[in-house]
Amino acid sequence: MSYLPPYRMFANLNYTHITPIDGSATYGGTSTTITCSGLPFTVLDGTCVISFILYMPNGGQWQRPLVNGVGGVSLKALAANTITVTGGGTPFAASDTYCIGFVYQQKAYTAATNSMRTEEINPLNMQYLSEVNTASAQPDGTYYYYYDMAGFQYIDFQIEDTIGTGLNTYTLWATLQDDGTAAASCTYQDVTTKLTGSASYITDEMIWIDTPTQPKYYMIRIVRTGDAAPGDGGWTIYSRKWY
Repeated sequence: MSYLPPYRMFANLNYTHITPIDGSATYGGTSTTITCSGLPFTVLDGTCVISFILYMPNGGQWQRPLVNGVGGVSLKALAANTITVTGGGTPFAASDTYCIGFVYQQKAYTAATNSMRTEEINPLNMQYLSEVNTASAQPDGTYYYYYDMAGFQYIDFQIEDTIGTGLNTYTLWATLQDDGTAAASCTYQDVTTKLTGSASYITDEMIWIDTPTQPKYYMIRIVRTGDAAPGDGGWTIYSRKWY
């Protein structure tokens, strides 16, 4: 199994790529050669610089690094992907483990634009949180659903109404109260007209909150009335909030 030596052994050595992270290195068949593979470049003089070699004999301990140009050591690759050591004795044997540092083009460098590339791994525009709230067999009454907007600026709602024999009236409320009070105990204001242009909704609807807002909570309030056959009202509310 290949693994890296203690960090202190190569912390001050120069490299842009290293085995076994960026490729692999194995015994080259002689006591002064190592074979490389899997690197994103060909190991060859004129293509890259071989900075150092750390090696560990099978069953032994990591040895002091062989550093190119230090103490008469020369690390060359006259043949593609084959490193030959001179001036460092005959240190290698079958089953050794190797850690080799190379100097090559920086991994983030783009030659076509002469620039360094950066990458956002988890961009905000790809982060969202979806929720579904469903109810059925509901009698007359008032019902509430709360949506914590901490860290989010936008939210959309899709209301799918199952009227039954009564009427479901939907309104949107908001609060800026952010003092540790539970969502159900905060003080809310009706923002349906302000944010949607309609005073309320009584059927299937899409509500788009597509301008940045900063409430602590949004609340959907449902008032069910006129239930002639108690307990046959229902709804599904889909929501998606994003940054």
